[in-house]
Amino acid sequence: MVPLPQSPTLGIPANLLHDLNSQLGIIVTHSDLIRLRAGSDPDINRHVRAIVDAANEIGDALTKIVNR
Repeated sequence: MVPLPQSPTLGIPANLLHDLNSQLGIIVTHSDLIRLRAGSDPDINRHVRAIVDAANEIGDALTKIVNR
């Protein structure tokens, strides 16, 4: 097995951080598509906003991990 580059302070493989970030991008993109299809439905838009907010918080946490 080939060792993977890691975040120097936490020992997290760089490819894992990249994969998590990619999945967050998919979540946000699909949330935007749902919002477009939902139109002005306030219930759907509220749920989509919660999904996007959570994804952004995770993204912010990943950024903090990488920048340590």
